[in-house]
Amino acid sequence: MNIIYMEEVIKKLEEHDKQFIAINKKLEEHDEQLDIIARTVAEHSERLDRIEEKIDGMDAKIDDISRVVSVLDGFAGFVKKNDQEFVLVNHNVRSLEDRVEVVEKDVKQMKPALGMS
Repeated sequence: MNIIYMEEVIKKLEEHDKQFIAINKKLEEHDEQLDIIARTVAEHSERLDRIEEKIDGMDAKIDDISRVVSVLDGFAGFVKKNDQEFVLVNHNVRSLEDRVEVVEKDVKQMKPALGMS
């Protein structure tokens, strides 16, 4: 009975060895997959770092653009104000020209009456 019992124990141990070998193989596959994942994460981290650097550079450019836009807004306001003043001055000049024409006609009519041909 000892021999039969020993054979069963050996048989069970061999089955366990096969299971351990299969488990070990799976663990090796998982190690390879984890290595791939770790490399991918490292690559993505590097890419994110480069993207952050670019974004930081863009923030500086955006600040520069904001300052330029602010100056342009001020300039646009200045131009608009000057344009409005130009329209007003142009209107006043036309009114004065019309008045000068009336005064010139009146003067022409008054000269003969005053003896100033």
